[in-house]
Amino acid sequence: MRLEPTSASGDRLIREVVIDGDEFDLLPITWLSERDGEIAVAQEQDSRVLFFDPTGMLIGSAGHRGSGPGEFRSLSEGGWLGDSLWIYDAHLGRVTLLALGASGARRPSRTVWSLAQFKPTDPSTLRFNEVVPRGLDRDHSVLATGYGSSENDLRGQYLVSVGPDGRFHGIIAQLPPNTSEIRTRTAGAFFLTKLRFGAAPLVDVSPDGGVIAVAHVGSEEGVPSFSVTLISADGDTIYHHEHQYTPAAIQESVRRTEEARIAKRKSQVPGFPDVTVPRFYPPLRSLIAGRDSCVWIELDGASGQRS
Repeated sequence: MRLEPTSASGDRLIREVVIDGDEFDLLPITWLSERDGEIAVAQEQDSRVLFFDPTGMLIGSAGHRGSGPGEFRSLSEGGWLGDSLWIYDAHLGRVTLLALGASGARRPSRTVWSLAQFKPTDPSTLRFNEVVPRGLDRDHSVLATGYGSSENDLRGQYLVSVGPDGRFHGIIAQLPPNTSEIRTRTAGAFFLTKLRFGAAPLVDVSPDGGVIAVAHVGSEEGVPSFSVTLISADGDTIYHHEHQYTPAAIQESVRRTEEARIAKRKSQVPGFPDVTVPRFYPPLRSLIAGRDSCVWIELDGASGQRS
């Protein structure tokens, strides 16, 4: 759907295309991506990507379940780079390009990056774990997010660049804190605890790989707000702005239940930090970085409606 501003009664939603999730076995939809009217939708059940034209007609598919070339075990992330679609398979730890062939059909052309190749150049420098590709830049370097794995940097999340050969190019930026996760390490053991209603920064890369968009919810103290920042692939800040929103309060009984769960976890895990359960539901649902530094943001309103 497209949001069209009107002067009389506010914004109006215009239905442009309908793709039937039941007909094409697309429920749930894990991700979709659009470029020049061509829509790519992940079909997680069969490890395929389906392609639709601007009218919603199915025009092709690519991939199937497996671990060999052109096969996928999971369709974790995806996006466009020029006229090719890149897909990150978290289970196999690799990024594959789907290129447009001479026949007009999209076929897996090659694996452009593998998690097994990822190797920081200096073992004594900051190391990363859970490296997740978010996009590709023009030279096919992977723009990824990763957590620092050092003892004092468990909650530090970074945007990094990794070359096609798997070599670590460098840190582009440090991302805002992810308050939806609590990470602790004790005596060599690593513990990850999810915090309900916490807010993780949203990250997306433009189709040409030149701009990274980051949206982040600010502190609940003072006026509730979230920020939107655009960063170049070189790490320069292009745009930053704070936006206010109307918060939706979490019911007190729900908060108490979560507080009891976190208190129990704290008693079980040595070194577990003090954590405050949020008072408001996180307002950000999704973020899309477009061309020409355009950004689309989906919000959850105070009434539970999306906008």
